[in-house]
Amino acid sequence: MSATPIPTGRPPLAEAPADLSPVARNLLAALVVILYLGVWVFDHDVWAPTEPTVAGIVWEMYTEGDWVVPRINGLPYLEKPPLYYWLATAACHAGGRVSAGLIRLPAALLGLLCLWVTYRLARRRYGGTAAMLTALMAATFTSFFEYAHRASTDMAANFFAFLCLAIFADTIERAEESPRAERRADLLFALALAVSFYSKNFYTFLVVLPPVLGWLAWKRRYARGLFIVGVTLGLTALLATPWAMALYHRGGWEFLRIVFVDNTVGRFFQLKDVLAVPVGPLNDAYHAEKQNPRWLYLGALVMMALPWVLALGAAAANLFRRWREVGDFRRFLGWTLAAVPLVLSLSSSKVVEYLTPIFLVEWLILAGFLRDALSGGTEARPWERRLLWANVWIMAVGALAAPVALVFVLGHAWPLLWLGPAGFFVWHSWTRAARWTPDAGLLRRMLTYTVLTFLAALAFLAPWLNAAKTTEPFFNAIRREASGRALYTTYCDDRRLPLIPYYLRRKPTILEDREAVFALLRGDRPVGIILPAEFYHARRAEFAAIPHTHIAALRGKTFFAFVGNLPPGGGSATGER
Repeated sequence: MSATPIPTGRPPLAEAPADLSPVARNLLAALVVILYLGVWVFDHDVWAPTEPTVAGIVWEMYTEGDWVVPRINGLPYLEKPPLYYWLATAACHAGGRVSAGLIRLPAALLGLLCLWVTYRLARRRYGGTAAMLTALMAATFTSFFEYAHRASTDMAANFFAFLCLAIFADTIERAEESPRAERRADLLFALALAVSFYSKNFYTFLVVLPPVLGWLAWKRRYARGLFIVGVTLGLTALLATPWAMALYHRGGWEFLRIVFVDNTVGRFFQLKDVLAVPVGPLNDAYHAEKQNPRWLYLGALVMMALPWVLALGAAAANLFRRWREVGDFRRFLGWTLAAVPLVLSLSSSKVVEYLTPIFLVEWLILAGFLRDALSGGTEARPWERRLLWANVWIMAVGALAAPVALVFVLGHAWPLLWLGPAGFFVWHSWTRAARWTPDAGLLRRMLTYTVLTFLAALAFLAPWLNAAKTTEPFFNAIRREASGRALYTTYCDDRRLPLIPYYLRRKPTILEDREAVFALLRGDRPVGIILPAEFYHARRAEFAAIPHTHIAALRGKTFFAFVGNLPPGGGSATGER
């Protein structure tokens, strides 16, 4: 007598393509690791907009040993909690020095962890082949790659958002699991969300809780939702209290207000005029990023999907076309894809980077579509498969054209060495491809070729971009002249001020009044002043009346200028140069 299958509440799934061998899986995983750690970590200097802030804070934390209050040039900088600064400072201690690569390393590692979380969940749901193909595509999403190679608090918050959403999503459609297993998952979810406070205040809560609680409300699982909220709040209070007490000991209620009001409630709502609180020089919570329109995230969804817009569009179309038959797991992905941009649009501060956790949802939708498209069943329609295949071929041809473009950008012919193997690969793939029917083996080889080309192109581009984006040449040029002088600056912000102590290993005195520059230059004490280049040129006639030294950057970013009145050892004043 044949056994009767036990209903699970899920539609029957198409047969997944054959799984990869352990050797192939490990080689592809190693390729992704090489891509994320081999380029754009240790091969360039500190780049704006976020890395100067982190560099200044980490240098001070490394040298002063104060792990409680992040500071820039001695000023408290409480815009974000210190988790990423701790990780970067620990990396610098492990490396024995503070460097751009070491402060960037935690972001790259967290980016790899995000890819790993996606791969593990996709493999459980759709098999190893679809999961690995998704990981290869995900690794080359240009926006995510950039965020994962930028020293900032964003990637730490994104990792926790990935982890929380993955933990919850994995409990959906798992009827075979016991209530106890679901409760353990909810406790792990709450713990990860509570720890995420140290990455970016309550940002992760804003991204994760609305889609999760909305889904549970739709399923009428109110008790589970209340349990998650209660445990999350309790764990957050328990974990955040030690840091809050340390902050209170250092700066009283003002520090607590900056963290728990200005940079939480003040970033979600327009409260500056209501609260009328004093705002310090490095606290811009009440006006930062509030000028962007509400529709910002609609365009960001498309831009962040580059260069896999067609493939992701086909996957999303497949999901919503089959909404009634895809099952609760994929419905939750579709719901989250809509809920996260909507919730973020309601916040007063709007930044494209806030949308980064949506990558997990997009990649899981893509993984399900790849399984369907490669299975040969009817779940994916021919036009959806064609969009996927067209996107893959566009990437292959684009990778073939990349060496030629690099020749014009870089001005030398070394990238043309890639044309030979790239041309052979594209020709060989074209002869073996079946019209518009994706094949798992061929798709794997083409994605591998795409990752290799991405790796080579980034390795060539890093020195060229660094030459345009770095500020290091300026500080190298003034290091000797500034030595022995009293150092001043007119900067008091979180993007340019931190670069001064980071490069010169000295804290300058901040001049609140720019007119004080001229009085200092006329004085008897040797001084050096770092100020905006535009200020120097706008007041050139006044500077010309004072014998002084002037140094500006000849390469890289050129917004800094240095002026000094006398050489460190005294003597007669030097003329402008």
